[in-house]
Amino acid sequence: MPRKRKQWRFYQRKLKNGNIYYVMFRAMPGKWISTGTEDRDEAERWAANYEVTIAPDAQITLAEFTENSFIPGRCMWLRRMQAKGRTFSTQHIKKMRG
Repeated sequence: MPRKRKQWRFYQRKLKNGNIYYVMFRAMPGKWISTGTEDRDEAERWAANYEVTIAPDAQITLAEFTENSFIPGRCMWLRRMQAKGRTFSTQHIKKMRG
């Protein structure tokens, strides 16, 4: 039976007053999260517990992620900009969508 591949990897950051372990999960590539501990075993337990909170469907396609991007009335970014008082022309929104 093949071994299950770990869903995270560790990085030990050396500090003046000790070393802290950081973890990166495969479901969130490029994002290091501090475990807040200097002990490797404790960091492993922290990662195992934290992994449970990551949604199993966290891997979405770019098409799914951008489905509502720059569509007036559905795009959260456009709503935030309008709340700040910024406005965009229809032509500009079309170019951004493209």
